[in-house]
Amino acid sequence: MESHGEVFVVSKKYSERLRLSLAGEFLVAAKLLLMGYDAYLTLKNYPKIDVFVHNPKSDKTIGLQVKTTRETSYHILECPYSEIDERLDEVVKCPYVFVHVANDKSISYYVVPDTKVKELVKEAFKRYLEKSAKEETKRKLFRGETEAVLMLPLKDIEKYKDNWK
Repeated sequence: MESHGEVFVVSKKYSERLRLSLAGEFLVAAKLLLMGYDAYLTLKNYPKIDVFVHNPKSDKTIGLQVKTTRETSYHILECPYSEIDERLDEVVKCPYVFVHVANDKSISYYVVPDTKVKELVKEAFKRYLEKSAKEETKRKLFRGETEAVLMLPLKDIEKYKDNWK
């Protein structure tokens, strides 16, 4: 995004990604409201939390991180290989709601506890290293010459579909 005085120029790809991200947050909030919870979007002023959810019956409030995609995996973070555990602990602080918007515009929700997000991301990266990564890529990762891109495949979270408990 570039600033030209009072006018901001936003690339089409960034604009589409931002709209999809915001749509996911609104969809999650709407779903929770319809289920009888109070849901509040954070407007980006709370790091790592997109929606606060209050249960009026138990009087408990939790934060949720929302990730939305049309693809088959979710981007979690990029970091040096040696910092994966530390960075996951910094980034994954609350349950995640993964929103998948299919080509036919159907919406699916996958609600995953934070400890499971960390575990599943590490497992997916391990599989990538064992099955897909080229030897040169591995050498660069282990030497710190390139960052690890941590993704969470949709197939790994299928069992958490509509896990709104």
